Amino acid sequence: MDENQVDNKSRSRWRYRLMYLLGFSAVNALSGCNLVYWDEDFDSYHNLSKTNPYPYHSVAVYDSNTDQNRNEIQVLNSGVAALQMRIDMIRRAKRSIEVEYFIFSPDLSGKIIVRELVAAAKRGVNVRILIDKSATVFEFDEFYAQALLQYGIEVRYYNAAPLYYISTINFRNHRKLLVVDDREAITGGRNIENDYFDLSTHYNFLDRDLYVEGSIVPVMRASFDAFYEHSISERFQAPQQPTYRVELQKYERRVAQVADFLEPSEVEQAARIKIEAIARPLLLQKTLFLS
Repeated sequence: MDENQVDNKSRSRWRYRLMYLLGFSAVNALSGCNLVYWDEDFDSYHNLSKTNPYPYHSVAVYDSNTDQNRNEIQVLNSGVAALQMRIDMIRRAKRSIEVEYFIFSPDLSGKIIVRELVAAAKRGVNVRILIDKSATVFEFDEFYAQALLQYGIEVRYYNAAPLYYISTINFRNHRKLLVVDDREAITGGRNIENDYFDLSTHYNFLDRDLYVEGSIVPVMRASFDAFYEHSISERFQAPQQPTYRVELQKYERRVAQVADFLEPSEVEQAARIKIEAIARPLLLQKTLFLS
């Protein structure tokens, strides 16, 4: 993604957020602060605090005398190293991969991760993806979900409430989680987007992840399951092919764009080589902590 594309993307997001705030203020004034719409499924959101995925999960305490319930933790401050660690984890997967993010962008980092997930699915790994459907950042839409379904990868969206449901639209899922084989996981501050992995030519976030391996990982998987299986997380609706010519052309362009996203490219291959060259020495120097 070049600098102009990043600038346009940033401006588009801020414009959208400004429009949302203005719309919120207008609705608030016109409705006399009654922001629950007649057809809004308010109860299902209100009751979330009493049902999954919110109860605390029990975590076993590490016993240093017996080495039971041991966890090894590695701090990932480097964005490039954090991306390479995700690649390594997906490649090690034998049975299952759980992916959960607030932002999942179809940029270079997203392409690398998705192509690794597809490769894992092809070798028989069960892959599930949960992405928040916040309109301010949502890009990995139903066209991508439909394309991944052919590989057996199921994508669900967290809280697909429409924008005019003012009382529930901001009920978002900011979790970031990658779990592999109930054995190893990454969680922390990074979403899937170039600027979280030092790949943006415009700006990059200073962020941190934790890689963990040990007894806590099955608990993290159980937490993912609770979010993934909850009624607020919806199965995607496959895009319908339009009949009108203009809309059909847009539809066909989107299908072609997603197909191209799933194919290898020279830019991607060159980036992978650079990422590993920088990240591998950093990962080898990292200290493991016990807890």
